[in-house]
Amino acid sequence: MIYDMKWNHIGPFVAAFPIPDYYVSEEDIQDSLQRCYPFNVIQPTTGAKVDLVPLPRDPFTRAAFQRRQRLEYDEAGHSATFITPEDIIVAKLIAHRETESDKHLRDARGVLMMQWGELDLEAMRRGARAGRVLEQFDLLLEAVRREIEE
Repeated sequence: MIYDMKWNHIGPFVAAFPIPDYYVSEEDIQDSLQRCYPFNVIQPTTGAKVDLVPLPRDPFTRAAFQRRQRLEYDEAGHSATFITPEDIIVAKLIAHRETESDKHLRDARGVLMMQWGELDLEAMRRGARAGRVLEQFDLLLEAVRREIEE
């Protein structure tokens, strides 16, 4: 889970998870904020753990976080907050550039295929340009376009 916490939020956050029902360390959160590194909230009785990842400082990720949308994800009406499909595609292309993992390209392609005709291509192009993945975006877009038209 991505979080955007400020220093003055640490105390109230820790207080919301009282010992012994939960374990969360104020020092771990401070370290997380300083080093931009994840921390955990753990429920000792069940072993359940939530990893909290600080919102990265780069402009693309911060803008994507601001554009996120609350959407229902099942027939029971449960909802969660998601970044836009356009931002997922660009984020996956950036992740591919940084890791060279083809999984990110497959993920980006899958979202593009599933959302074809619903996407704001110009917004994606702007994001890809800002993320320095415009060439990869254009290649992916053309490959998916050819596949859909066949």
